[in-house]
Amino acid sequence: MQNTSLFIINRLAAFAILLIGAFVASFAQFSAADIPDSLLANAHAVIRKSDHMIVMKSDRKSETTIDQIITILNRHGDEFATIYAPYDKFYSAKDISGEIYDASGALVRKLKPNDIQDVSPNDGSSFISDHHALVATLKHDHYPYTVHLHYTMGQNGLFSFPPWYPQFEENLSVEKARLEIIASEGQEFRFKALNLNDPPQVADEKGNTHYLWKVGALKAVETETVGPPWRDYVPAVYLAPTTFEIQGYKGSNLSWRDFGLFFHALNKDRDNLPEELKQKVVDMTRDLPTKKDKVQAIYRYLQENTRYVGIQLGLGGWQTFDAEYVYKNGYGDCKALSNYAKSMLKAIEIPSYAVLIKAGNNASDIIPDFSSNQFNHAILCVPDGKDTIWMDCTMNNYPAGYLGRFTEDRHALVVTDSGGFLTRTPASPPEANQQRRKANVVLDTKGSAIVTVSVTATGYQQDELAQNTETLSEREKENWLRSRISAKNFNIKAFTFESIPGSGSPAYRYTYDIDAINWASASGSRFFLAPNQLERSAYSPEKNDNRQQPVFSKYPYWDTDTIEYHLPEGYTMESMPSMPLRVESTFGTYEANIEFTPESRILRYTRSLLVPKTRQPAETYEDYRTFWRDVSKADKIQVVLSSKS
Repeated sequence: MQNTSLFIINRLAAFAILLIGAFVASFAQFSAADIPDSLLANAHAVIRKSDHMIVMKSDRKSETTIDQIITILNRHGDEFATIYAPYDKFYSAKDISGEIYDASGALVRKLKPNDIQDVSPNDGSSFISDHHALVATLKHDHYPYTVHLHYTMGQNGLFSFPPWYPQFEENLSVEKARLEIIASEGQEFRFKALNLNDPPQVADEKGNTHYLWKVGALKAVETETVGPPWRDYVPAVYLAPTTFEIQGYKGSNLSWRDFGLFFHALNKDRDNLPEELKQKVVDMTRDLPTKKDKVQAIYRYLQENTRYVGIQLGLGGWQTFDAEYVYKNGYGDCKALSNYAKSMLKAIEIPSYAVLIKAGNNASDIIPDFSSNQFNHAILCVPDGKDTIWMDCTMNNYPAGYLGRFTEDRHALVVTDSGGFLTRTPASPPEANQQRRKANVVLDTKGSAIVTVSVTATGYQQDELAQNTETLSEREKENWLRSRISAKNFNIKAFTFESIPGSGSPAYRYTYDIDAINWASASGSRFFLAPNQLERSAYSPEKNDNRQQPVFSKYPYWDTDTIEYHLPEGYTMESMPSMPLRVESTFGTYEANIEFTPESRILRYTRSLLVPKTRQPAETYEDYRTFWRDVSKADKIQVVLSSKS
C-alpha cells in the first residue's frame, strides 16, 4: 500500500513538473525578455516564430496555414499586429484566431469574433472587385507586447502561390521562421530560392512529400539610401505549381512559352467588334501613310473614348472583357483596354500582342529564369519592322511608343498564338528625361529683379511633374512653385501649367513671373550675385560608415539651365570663380559656366546635371556622397559685380 502511494505521489510530481515546464515554455515564447539583444537593434518588431504551411491537394486545390508569434517593440511595430486574410470566388479564409500577451508573457486578451472585420476594396473609385478580406488588429497600450496570429486560407483554382518572405519589412527581425510545403501524391511545384544557402529538407511521409525551409537569427534590416530592391538582400522563396487548373482552364509553369499559352487560351476569341466600329477604324486610318501613324490614331481614339476601371471580378484579374463590352460601356481594365486596342488594330490588319509586365514606378523586375505569375499589369506591343511600338492603354495622355517609369526597362512576357516569350521594354537615356529651364533676370541698381522663367519637362520628369501638379488648385500650385524656388524674398506675379501635345516623349511646361528684392546683395558699389537661385541642389546623402548595400540608381535624367542676367547700366563683372566648373563621377556629370558680355551687360549662366542609371558596389557610397556635396557647393557660387561710377 505504501509502495502504491509512493508510486502515485511520484507520478503526480512528475506530471506537475511537466505542467510547470510546459507553463514556463509557454511563457518563454511570449516573454519579450527572452529576445536576444542582437535582434532588438534597429527593430520595431521581432518575429519570434513563423510557421507557413502549404498543402497541395490537387491541381485545383491547396490550403495555406499561417501561425505567427510577433513581439511588438514600439508604436512603429503596431502594423505587424494585424491579420489580413483575403477571400473571393477562389480563396477562402477560416480558423482566424489571435491573442495578446504582455511583456512578461501573460495573456491579456483573446481575439473575439466581433473584432474581425470584413472589408472590401470597392470605394467608388476606379476599381471594381469581388475581393474581400477578413481583417483583425490586435494592439496593446503598453510596449513591448506579443501577439499570436493564426489563420488558414483555402485556394480553389491553383494558379499561383505568393512568394515567401520571412523578413517582409524593414526594421523587422526574425528569431525563427519556416516554410513547409506538403505535396500530395502526383503534385509538383517549382521554386526559386533567393539569399538562402541551404536547400530545403525533403522527406516522404504517408504518400506525401514534405519540403522544409528554415531561417533564423535574422537581424533587422534598414533600407539604405539609394539601395537596391528589397529582394536583393533578404531571404525569399518564389513558388509556382508545375501544372494548375482554374475554372476549367489548365496551364503549366514549366516555361514562359507554357505560361503564355495559358494566358492566350484564357483570352482567346474576345476581340469581337461591331461593324460600325470596324468601319470607323478603317475610315480614320485610310489616308495615314505609316503603320506608326495608324497605331497612333487608334491609340488616340482609345484615349479619347475610354477610361480605365480596375475590374477584378471572378477571373477578371486575368481574363479580359470582350472588346464589344468596352465599346458599349466606354471603360475597362488594363487587359480589356489592351484587348480593345488590339481588336481595332486587327480590323486594319495590323498585328499586335498582349504583354504581361510587373508595373510600378519603383517596382522590382520579375525573376526572368523562373516562369510563373509575377505580373500585375497588361500593355500592348506592335511589331514595326526592326522596331516595336509599345502602348500602355491605361494612360490617357501618352503618345504611342512611350511607356514611362511605370513600365520601362524591365522584362515583359509577350503573348502570341504559339505561347509566350520574354523580352525587355526599352530603357530611355538621360536626354529623354529632361528638365530644361530658361530664365530672364533684369536687375536694377538696388539688386532687385524681375524674373521670367519657363520650365519644360520630358519623359520621367514630365510624368512626375504632371502627376504632382495636374490635380492641384491654383493656390496649391502657387505653394508648390514656392517650394521649388531657392531664392528668398520674392513675389509670384503670374504662373501657368500646361501639357504640350505632340508625338514621341510627352512634355509638360510651367512658367512663372516673379519680383524679388535682394536678388543680388548690395554692398556699397558692389553686388554679390548667386547666379543659381531658381533650383539649387539641396540633396545631401546621409553619412553611413557601414554601408552594406550597393548604390543603385534606376532612373536617368538630365537637367539644364540657361539664365540670362541683364545688369543695370554702369555695372560690370569684377570677379567670378574659375569657369567652367566641372564635377565628374560614375554617379553623374555636372557643369556650370558663366559668360559675360560687357557691351550688352549680359551675364549668361548655364548649368547641366546628367545622372545616369547605375549600380555600384557599397564601398563607392562615399564617392556618391562626395559627388552630391560637390554639386551642392557648385550651385552656391557667387560673382561680384561693381559699378563704374
